[in-house]
Amino acid sequence: MEAELYYTAPKDEYFEEVKREAMKLWKEVDSDNDKFGYATGKINRIKDIKNIDVLVPRKIRFAFVNIREQYSLSHCKHQFDLFNKIIIEKYPSMKSSIDIVNGQKKLYAYNMFVMRRELYHEYNEILFDVLFALEQKIKLDGMDSYQQRIFGFLSERFLNYFLEWKKGTLRIKELQVLFIVDELK
Repeated sequence: MEAELYYTAPKDEYFEEVKREAMKLWKEVDSDNDKFGYATGKINRIKDIKNIDVLVPRKIRFAFVNIREQYSLSHCKHQFDLFNKIIIEKYPSMKSSIDIVNGQKKLYAYNMFVMRRELYHEYNEILFDVLFALEQKIKLDGMDSYQQRIFGFLSERFLNYFLEWKKGTLRIKELQVLFIVDELK
């Protein structure tokens, strides 16, 4: 007999404490010195938000390797190559975009973006078509839990392929990512 799993909602006091801490942090972020670069006024000054198609985090930079080499050092190169092969077979017009991105040393990371609805639907239609095809060709058995996140890692690269493929037709705005972490105690 399988054990039943129960979820107990946190007490209201917990949420109040989290809210107080979040407001304290936001006041620090939104202060005049704006050490994080995210004062409310600055966010509100994003010009012509209606004329932006995609909001993405600023690209991260790899010092000594390109995108293909970085993936191969951190993950399974064969799966990366298979992913690219599937994209090219299904969407041949993306080949040059894939080649360009894989040779670069910068990457839109974190799978974070905001897109116009119609663009988002197009992106997901292609991405999931490719991921479902890849899922049929690889086995997750034997991979550790980190490497089993393959579909997320490859989706990160795909965002870059897609934006490169649409280059010239999109208005892209990059924003700095703000990481909030507790201090180690």
